[in-house]
Amino acid sequence: MKSKIIAAILLLISLSFSIQISFSDTKYVEFTIFIDRTAPQYSNETITSELINNSNEEINISAFWTDNHALKNYYYESNITGEFMNSTLKGFSQDYSNETITVLNKDYEGRTVYYSFYGFDIAGNINSTEYKSFNILSQAPNFSNVSQSVSEIAQGNNITLSAYWADNFNVKNATLEINDSGWEEKDSMTLNSSQSWSNFTINTTGLLGSIDWRIKAFDNIGNFNTTNILSFTLI
Repeated sequence: MKSKIIAAILLLISLSFSIQISFSDTKYVEFTIFIDRTAPQYSNETITSELINNSNEEINISAFWTDNHALKNYYYESNITGEFMNSTLKGFSQDYSNETITVLNKDYEGRTVYYSFYGFDIAGNINSTEYKSFNILSQAPNFSNVSQSVSEIAQGNNITLSAYWADNFNVKNATLEINDSGWEEKDSMTLNSSQSWSNFTINTTGLLGSIDWRIKAFDNIGNFNTTNILSFTLI
């Protein structure tokens, strides 16, 4: 009999009323079915920083939730990938929805990311926070320690031209340019590191006089920087 009563309640869950269920001619039970149509409410939206500066940095976003009956779970939505996508459902932590965000994909540099929380109660009611945003810093690679192995060299010998690079997310590649009779790309290399040396060793066969050179480096989204110009002389 109890299982039939439970089934009847579930079937009539879209209604709100008092009902009597008789167990015999002389016994009955009366109760009221309460239908929860009230969505969870949120407050105290917080973000630890509205700017992610580098790949080693993380930020936390959160919101506090209340419900007239009981909270169940939530998910986080953002467009960090370029289109809006949802996280997996998570349980509330002391009535808070929390998300820790780090930028693992170096291609996301420079983006403005919009996000929102969606909260559910045990009756399936849903509410969402207003969209807020944070930025991922776009910055060109920085160089230091620009150097050459020698300042004078006999034609036909090798010379090494170097620069050290650092980027807030990733130095993707570097190119060496020389000015023999006009600037031209002499060599290139892949770095794929937030910090790396670009060491170019070239043969001087065919070069004459004083040769200017510089190194240019790029990050994943096309930001670039160019070293100051140094020169070596063929003797």
